[in-house]
Parts: sequence; structure tokens; C-alpha cells
Amino acid sequence: MGTIENPFVPGTATEPPHLAGREEQRDIISETLRLIAKPLVGGGLERSPLTPIKIVGPRGAGKTTLLGLAEAEARQQGIHVVDVARLPNLDPSGRIISGLLEGMNLRERLLFELGSFVKFSLAIFSAKRKHYERQTLERVLQARLRRHPVLLSLDEVMHYNVASLEILLQECQRMIKQKFPLAVMIAGTPALDVRLRQADASFINRYQSMYIHQLSDEAVRDALRKPLLDNGVKVADEALDLMASWTDNYPYFIQLAGREVWKAMRKAKLNEVDLALAQGAEAAMQKERQIYYHSVYEKIADADALAYASQVVAIVEGADSLFTSEKVVDKLAAANNGMSSQEARKVFNLLLDNSLIWFADDAKVQPAIPSFFQYFKDRQEANKD
Repeated sequence: MGTIENPFVPGTATEPPHLAGREEQRDIISETLRLIAKPLVGGGLERSPLTPIKIVGPRGAGKTTLLGLAEAEARQQGIHVVDVARLPNLDPSGRIISGLLEGMNLRERLLFELGSFVKFSLAIFSAKRKHYERQTLERVLQARLRRHPVLLSLDEVMHYNVASLEILLQECQRMIKQKFPLAVMIAGTPALDVRLRQADASFINRYQSMYIHQLSDEAVRDALRKPLLDNGVKVADEALDLMASWTDNYPYFIQLAGREVWKAMRKAKLNEVDLALAQGAEAAMQKERQIYYHSVYEKIADADALAYASQVVAIVEGADSLFTSEKVVDKLAAANNGMSSQEARKVFNLLLDNSLIWFADDAKVQPAIPSFFQYFKDRQEANKD
């Protein structure tokens, strides 16, 4: 065999051995990076960079994977990458400023860091702090962009401090408008859209939006087949069909399915996957799915939303055709006497963000993980006993 390591890697921020079914998104990312890697003309690009990219999807859909691939591609092109997973503020010692200063000469770093530290120390309990945050970010970002193109890779943005996010997005927009070589990618669960509206960044409607969820049947089989073939492992079509049936076309489950089949193959000391071997791995795969379902269920329980989730499951499953989010919100409000449309919308967004539901391209509400609905109903029924 080509390697003894399992090529399938389920988990947060892991890179799958083969990213299938995201060709459109990768093309947009590549074009965005290609434009900022061009030579500067008179201190700026000949044409403005593309607008920031927004990636939204449920947990496990591959958002962080796309960010990671963009970062790797950017570094190959000589683009300076600043990756951020949390933004409590824009303090000079924080990831944004320190990341932009990485690689700059010591004298420049000291001038920025000492000057900013003094200003922040004086302004920490005053109304001027926001002003100094903006001023520091502008100076450091411009200094970096005059030397190198920059990719800001911002993950889990729905948890960022709103005031700091507003400053960051506004300054990035200014840099892009002035044709500085800057690319911005932001990613998060559906709560990201709410956070962006809170940041009062009117230009976010012009972002390049990517809403990612399930993969096509063809992409699922490709994501399972290619890592096996690349490692010299033959896989029977019947086995591949069975593995694909476990996944709900969901990227995280694809990696789980591949991992469990690989483990079964290694244990059997074989170099091929037939139907019998895949069938032998099914119990382990189902156990892993149950663990994942439990985590989703507990998040909904922690939000004290199990009763509302039951209602939404019934609404979605009981419809003759898929409802729009507005229709689901209306029905949820009607099912709870005294609940306003605004309150129902908050509940809907909570369930959307906790991977109970998702929306198709036509804005129709559907299960985020189809097989989870049955698990949820079984758990709720068991709780009645």
C-alpha cells in the first residue's frame, strides 16, 4: 500500500485528501487571489480587487477547509496571509495587527508597536479607544499592503466583537476601493449574516456569497473513491454505493465513512474494499454518526429550544412541498400563542445556526442533516417514557 496512514480526516479545520464538489467556490477564490498577486502600478493595482468572499454553511460543511486551501494557494503566490479565528478587539498585541506586522523589519515593527501601545494604554478607558483602533489598523494595513499583497482569512466570524468587526470591515473596504492588493475571506455558520448586519457594514450585500451544504452524488463518490485509489486501494462499485449511502451527502460524514472503511481494511490486512468489507464497517460508522447527532441534539437542548425544534421538524416534514423560511416562521409563531414574528425569527435562526435546518438554493427550508430528523424524533419520544 502507498501509506499506512489513514487518508480520511474528519474533524474541524482538517484538510480532506480530496476536496470534491467545490469547483465553483475554488474558482472564485483562485481568481480573487490571482488579481491581488499582480504587480502594483503607481502604488496600487491596475484594477480594484474583487469584493470580499463570504462562506456560510452548517458545521461540518467544509468552510474552514476552503479557508485553508485559500491560505495555501495564497502562500504559493507570495501573498502574505493573516488567519484569524477570534477577534475580541483590535489591540496591537492581537492577531490582526501582529499578523500584519509579521516579516516586517524590526525598526518598523517597534515604531508601530511602541506607538500603538502608548496610545492604547492612554485610551483604554476612554472614548478614544475606537479611534486609535481604527488609526492603528489603517496605518499597519497600508504599510503591509505597500510591500505585499495580503489575504485576511477570518473564521468563526459570528463570534467576533461587533465594534471591532465593523472597524475591520470598513477599513478593508477602503483599502479595496483604493486598489490596494487585499483579499478578504470570512466564514461562519448562518449566524454570520446576523453578525454582519449588527456590524452595520452596508457594503456586505456586495460580497461574493458562498452558501455551502451537501455535495452532489457524483462528488460524494469522487471524495470517497479518489483517496483510496491514490493509495493503491481498489474499491468495488457496490461498496462505494454503500459507503455513499451513509453520508447524507454531508462532507463530515464522507470523511467518517472513509475513515471507518480504511480502518476495517487495515484490520483485515487487505488492499481492496469489497461489499463485505464495507458492510463490516457499517456498525462503526453508525456509532460515529450517533455521536455527532448527540452533539447537535445537546446544542439545541443547551439553547432550551427542544420544544421549538420538535415543532419545526413537524412543520418541515408535514409540508406537501418545502416552505420558505418566512412560511416556517409564520407557522412557528402560530403554533405558540403569544409568540411574535420577531421572536419566531430568532428561534428559527437559532435552529438554523445549530444545524437542525438549512435552506436550498430557492430559499426553501430543508433538514440540515436529513437523517438527524429521525434521531431527533426518537430522542424526543424516548424522553416521554
